[in-house]
Amino acid sequence: MLDRGGGRHYVDPPSTDDGHRAPEYAPTQLREDIRALIESHVPALVLTHGSSGEYGHPAHQLLHQRTAAAVDAADLRLETIPHVRAKVRALTCHRTQWTAFVGQ
Repeated sequence: MLDRGGGRHYVDPPSTDDGHRAPEYAPTQLREDIRALIESHVPALVLTHGSSGEYGHPAHQLLHQRTAAAVDAADLRLETIPHVRAKVRALTCHRTQWTAFVGQ
């Protein structure tokens, strides 16, 4: 969920028999909300889902796309290849999602 204090929330819709869905959103607004969060919190690192949404989850793909756009708009992109070990350590913190990264 994303809430920058203005009352706007982005909630991951529950899965249905038809599968996963992405939340309804305005692409530019979502990008700007993420950019504003980055600017207000000044994180040392921004991590998001991979472009495939790990297992194709549309909400994960959406978050990847809009976060990448926000980072690009703020000119903050960093090549991660030199930081692979730190990236893998961060991924292993999400044990409930680990099979999505390494397979079943």
